[in-house]
Amino acid sequence: MAKTDWMLDDTVLPEDMNQIGEEINANADKLADNLDKQPWEPLTLNPGVQVVQGGDVPAILHPTMQGRTLVNLLGRSGNFESLTGWTTAGAGAAAALDTTNKAYGTSSVKLTVGSAGDAGVFRDMKSMLKTGSYYILVGDCKNGNATRAQLRVNFSGDIGIVNSSGVTDTTAFKPQFIKIQPSDFDTATSVYMYAHVVGSNGQYGYVDGMRLFEITQAEYNALTSMTADQIAAKYPYIDDMKHVNAVYIENKGKNLLPSFSEWNAAGGSATATGPYVLAVTAAAAFEGVFAEISVTKNADMVLNVTHNGRIGAFKTDGSTSLHGGYTTNQQIAFNAGENDRIRIYFTSTAAGPFNFSNPMLNIGSEALPFEPQKPSYLYLPDCNLRSNVDGSVADRLYTDGQGKPRVTRRFRERVLDGSLQWEYSIPLTGSKVVKSPSFDSNVIKGQGQGVAIKYNGNPLKNLFGSVGTTWQDPDLWQINSNELWLSIPNTDSGWGEYYTPTAEEIKAYFWGWKMVDGSLNPYPGNGTKYWVYANGLGGWTGTTTILPTDFSPAVTNKTISSYRLMYQLAQSVDEPVTYEGSLMLHEGANQVEVGAGVVVREAVVPSGPNANGYYAINAISASYPTLNPLSRRAERITQVYKDANADKSWEKGSALVASWYGGGYAYTQTKPSQSATYSVTYLALDTYTLGIAPQTISAEYAPNIRESVESLVREVIEARTETSVLQNTKAQKQQPQWIAPTLRNDWAGTVRYMKDEFGNVHLKGYVSGGVMTGTSTVIFALPTGYRPSVQASIPTVTSEAVTSNPGSLVVYVLTNGNVVFEPTSKNVIFFNCTFRLD
Repeated sequence: MAKTDWMLDDTVLPEDMNQIGEEINANADKLADNLDKQPWEPLTLNPGVQVVQGGDVPAILHPTMQGRTLVNLLGRSGNFESLTGWTTAGAGAAAALDTTNKAYGTSSVKLTVGSAGDAGVFRDMKSMLKTGSYYILVGDCKNGNATRAQLRVNFSGDIGIVNSSGVTDTTAFKPQFIKIQPSDFDTATSVYMYAHVVGSNGQYGYVDGMRLFEITQAEYNALTSMTADQIAAKYPYIDDMKHVNAVYIENKGKNLLPSFSEWNAAGGSATATGPYVLAVTAAAAFEGVFAEISVTKNADMVLNVTHNGRIGAFKTDGSTSLHGGYTTNQQIAFNAGENDRIRIYFTSTAAGPFNFSNPMLNIGSEALPFEPQKPSYLYLPDCNLRSNVDGSVADRLYTDGQGKPRVTRRFRERVLDGSLQWEYSIPLTGSKVVKSPSFDSNVIKGQGQGVAIKYNGNPLKNLFGSVGTTWQDPDLWQINSNELWLSIPNTDSGWGEYYTPTAEEIKAYFWGWKMVDGSLNPYPGNGTKYWVYANGLGGWTGTTTILPTDFSPAVTNKTISSYRLMYQLAQSVDEPVTYEGSLMLHEGANQVEVGAGVVVREAVVPSGPNANGYYAINAISASYPTLNPLSRRAERITQVYKDANADKSWEKGSALVASWYGGGYAYTQTKPSQSATYSVTYLALDTYTLGIAPQTISAEYAPNIRESVESLVREVIEARTETSVLQNTKAQKQQPQWIAPTLRNDWAGTVRYMKDEFGNVHLKGYVSGGVMTGTSTVIFALPTGYRPSVQASIPTVTSEAVTSNPGSLVVYVLTNGNVVFEPTSKNVIFFNCTFRLD
């Protein structure tokens, strides 16, 4: 145990009992403080990296956080992964996607000025603006060689045009914003939202990450005292609708440096002979390794390491020193400045061997004794904490008496696909209304509180949300008398003006299909019916005359999404939430990071080996014979698991190059076991596709020894009780059985499925020799009770024959139970996978 100032001095042996008495009397007050019952210490955590002070003893942190929902009224179009829905403005102006300059995703919009002196793309958002509501338009702009890149709002009528201040910086994207109040748009017939560039003919600039949010009047008023960076942080870019989700809270411990297996090469040959022992063989100076880590802005820090080379702390550009340049000293002190990420370099002074051992980087102005990094963390990968627009009604996550996170839910979210019951309801000019009866009895009736999102990411309007709105307006929704009602434009569904779709044809629409005639026009009610799906290029493909009964490839390939609905519950529900880990504060200064974007234990199939004998995770390089990228672009992989245990044989790194899907990767020369299941936990690069961080986290911790011990004893007792109950329940419960499904399309094999007591469905065995049936081959179907509420994607292994080298294949488990995959030349599919039921 680390010695603190209230402990007796253990460096001097007492000469007699009098000295012991004197020591006790001198420290009586501090001893009493640590043995008295005291209230727990509160603290507040904010998104990002921060320093918080712990107490005199290590303590477990118990967090509480509120839900928050952001709805981008521009849907997903403001990400500029496509220009669908945008109109180019400006005489001679041009708009094109640019994959080199981007703030989000894979592209931005590049606007090239024409003869009129400006260029822009715009959308009319008047129909989405509600009388009496307040809004903010935010986007990221980067200048090329024009006068400025900016946002613009054009109000038709006498109101005129509002421009953001504009960006002249040509090196980086900078946030811009425009605030909009009811008096701005109430009398306008159109309200155009622009990405905009001003300059001379042929000059250009870039815009990315445009988002339009409805906010409260109080939030609107607060914008006056906020900087553009603060506004961008509070209103981050998201696709369509996102909630507080995929949250992580991490404390690296006293040593901010990871073991050498997680450092990056910086030239030469570097070998970790121990977790914190490194040997570098250099051919010249400045060869070695570096680690890039998160730090608290303006924090004082000390780096201490035993070495015979040189060390340095730099900005992430690798060349701007934080302390005056490389040094051969064993210790350096510096300030992080305005940086939230820095690099620590250990390199050679010339050709030859160099050694580095026991590196320690700690917060403060004095060096601490070396200790390995002892991180603690709390991951909440699918907490999905929601709220209404003003935050007055919100989900709440808290820590129960056993130290486990739970959620009091006020909102639910449902995927609206073909697995629901659908009925035809009202014919309208240009659209039709359908309904799902008996949708949910525990729902706020009438107007309700919630958000519906269309397949393209655009929000639908609530029928009760605007004055004068009627069902004749397209893309509306409402919940009334436990029934969900939606209006669908005929141009989306393909149902002709006078055609009445059947219940199964309505389901096909929600599976992602459009009904057409032989000329790809809406089906008029006579002749042959066809169904097609979106090809991602603004057109339609995949013509079939067979009524579809599962997801279209447009949905499985994520060209479009299913409809989604978030709605408020009439009665709140308290339930456990998936989590991993527990957060601990050590004595003194702690560096705690709060963020969003964590993906926990995603199943993977390692790629390889390549020509050099390496196996990799998240590889997209042609140098690997099989490519198995993660489901999302990874910023960095934090851990690799073999079965349920951490596998330390993998080295991890991050490099924004074409070899890795997003930059995060792991590799090893140890051949992965064919009988083991591998998974990884990682931070996603595109966090906007997963969720947002909480605005604040309230937390508390035990302030002294007595409270800390009582808390631990209580949690241990409750954990033992829970374990014994689970063991008895499991012993009494009939063990789950493996079930053989009925195979379709001439597939044969040994595949079996089983559901365990935790609600996880397992698949094992293989199938072979089946017939490929169009664009989505059905192998077998899972019965009710084994089907996910949201489509599950699971990696499998294929081969031409059992003895051939394996390849990769993603199999989808649809909400109707069908287990399907895309066409492949492989004729054997191996299953050894699990998915979780919601």
